[in-house]
Amino acid sequence: MQRAPLLLALALSLVVLAATAALATAAPPPVEAEAYFVQNSATGEVLARFDERERLPIASITKLMTALVALERTSLDDVATISRHTASIGESTINLRPGERVTLRDLIRAALVQSANDAATASRSRRR
Repeated sequence: MQRAPLLLALALSLVVLAATAALATAAPPPVEAEAYFVQNSATGEVLARFDERERLPIASITKLMTALVALERTSLDDVATISRHTASIGESTINLRPGERVTLRDLIRAALVQSANDAATASRSRRR
């Protein structure tokens, strides 16, 4: 009778190991996107990728992460000088001009409220 719990525990362990192995070898789910890159942040393992080097307009989640990183590493009163590259960003913009000086506070507000790609690009650029 004492063997039954041990055998049950062993059987459950084998089921869990088999399920884990099946998941590890399973193909990634289908993704409808122009490009993507999914990585396990703990191990660095690339889980899925497609056209990961394709240059695309900044997506909303990227703008959120850009704002978060900028807030963690800088002050809202820091000032960014807008580069020619940043001013040329298309899609949703606040029409920044090369040489213009803008506080991080205003850039983050524009990136998050107006979803401005140029403001998000300037937020992640080097500040002076």
